[in-house]
Amino acid sequence: LVDLPTFKSMLDGEFPLVEESSTTTYLDPKSIAIVCLTHIPTNSGVVNPAREIGEMISDYNKRHTTQAGKLPLLYLLDACQSVGQMDLDVKELRCHGLCATGRKYLRGPRGTGFLFVRYEIASVLEPSHIDHAAAPVKQVITNENSLVGLGGKQEYQRGARRFEFWESNVANRLGLGLAADRALSIGMVTIERQCKQRGRFLIEQLGAID
Repeated sequence: LVDLPTFKSMLDGEFPLVEESSTTTYLDPKSIAIVCLTHIPTNSGVVNPAREIGEMISDYNKRHTTQAGKLPLLYLLDACQSVGQMDLDVKELRCHGLCATGRKYLRGPRGTGFLFVRYEIASVLEPSHIDHAAAPVKQVITNENSLVGLGGKQEYQRGARRFEFWESNVANRLGLGLAADRALSIGMVTIERQCKQRGRFLIEQLGAID
């Protein structure tokens, strides 16, 4: 469980890294590039305060954003255990990115997932791997009947499409879409309420066992 006062001390430059008898070295918040938070760990039942952390990071960025408009601190939320169980809103969470799997509580096909990244941020990130879907070929250089190479300036797709590959499992992607549609048709508020009710009921019943 993330302790909010401790996290605040990190952003305020008051978190001690090394404590000695004479001097104390503190974490420099300017050395933090990104905060990665697991919303709900796999098997502990902990629900981390994702919204509160998003608010603290947003406030930090407002106070430290450069004149060029570059955000000093990014926030990525791992929502693999919460998507499909909880009613999530990236605007309320104030995260810059959110990733999730389809096979868990969204009840989609195995091997599927999705990544949300704010458009203005996605368009300046460089993917670790690319193909011609992420960076379309604009010029082919040939010598008579043989391929010599590719020419022209390499440009990524705008937005999150730069993280996609041309090769993909179309059936699984359609299945993920149907799973999301199904959850939305029931209503995420309803699903979250029922999950909490059944969770409390299970805890009460287990607690009654001698």
